[in-house]
Amino acid sequence: KFKNIFKNAGLEISGFEIEVFAFARATLRYDLGTALMIDIGASSVKMLIADGGVVRASHGLDHGAQELTLALTQSLGVDWDRAEVLKRENGIIQKPETEYVSSVLEPLVELWASEGERFLLDWKRKGGKEISKVVIGGGGALLRGIEDLFVKKYGVEVLVASPFSKVIYPAFLEPALREVGASFTNAVGLALREF
Repeated sequence: KFKNIFKNAGLEISGFEIEVFAFARATLRYDLGTALMIDIGASSVKMLIADGGVVRASHGLDHGAQELTLALTQSLGVDWDRAEVLKRENGIIQKPETEYVSSVLEPLVELWASEGERFLLDWKRKGGKEISKVVIGGGGALLRGIEDLFVKKYGVEVLVASPFSKVIYPAFLEPALREVGASFTNAVGLALREF
């Protein structure tokens, strides 16, 4: 299907890639040991287990970060743009003044974490090792409070992906890339692919 679309558009295809491999390329390091890696995109969440720098298993959910925004629009009766602002500014951090936001968002993020637990149980049942870290990326990884929730859920260190650490860029971009870098994990992983 995709080949025909590109052909009809007059474009030549260099290759196709499954997103988890782009994510892994941008984030994997040999010192991670066995890690659960979670790509929290707008429309889906993809999980992979990497061991020894190699992707060993993957799993996907059709529930992404835009569902958080949708839940806020429905629960709070605000428009999409306002819901996005509330999501980004407050996340799932428990504060009395923002409890109305976190109480809507946290159950959905818990769903992702619980699905990750099921994925890990299946991995261990098949003889896989315990994980030593969780790496999160994608735009949803920027949700305030998500790292703490995942630390509580998995009991290991949680790192936010920094895909730009694998490329050279001007030093003045460092603060901006540190702030939004996780959103570009798959794009950087694709750019690092050798065709």
